[in-house]
Amino acid sequence: MAEYHAGRASSKRFLVGRLSDRLARGALVVAAALAITLTSCEEIPPPLPEPPPPQYHVVPLNEQLEGLWSATYPGGPLQVNIQDDPQLGDHNYVARLVDGSYGTLHPGATTFTGAPDASIPTLVGGDQKCSRPGRMGLLHAPMTITVHDADHFTENLAHKDTCPGFPIEFTRVAHP
Repeated sequence: MAEYHAGRASSKRFLVGRLSDRLARGALVVAAALAITLTSCEEIPPPLPEPPPPQYHVVPLNEQLEGLWSATYPGGPLQVNIQDDPQLGDHNYVARLVDGSYGTLHPGATTFTGAPDASIPTLVGGDQKCSRPGRMGLLHAPMTITVHDADHFTENLAHKDTCPGFPIEFTRVAHP
């Protein structure tokens, strides 16, 4: 029985003692309980959002005409090399015959010049050079190019009968 009372006495001693000791012990218990509560209730931050996909610049079809083409000019098909005009800068095209002849135009001669339309990504506007039988010199005719895909386009004249053989179909032979 003595052991029983000794155990009870020690448990009573915890509650008995100076008020400041009891307050200090109570503050420790409250602090420990608060620390356990706060750490167990800590919110897990939400996952970071997915980064946006990379932005790619898609080059319009009317800015992809540089290269070697086969064209259905009269007397053809003829090969035509289209490049950016070095005097006018980026995307101002100059097309030159590579082989054969188209009227009075011979290899190396410019067949057309043009520039992509800023609003319509499949349209090029420009100037076709051609000759008519019995006429001296070249005729300049306004034309448009409609780009079908990266390897095909059609050249049409604004005034259909200005030059013979139109519309002209172009098929890509090689990229620059």
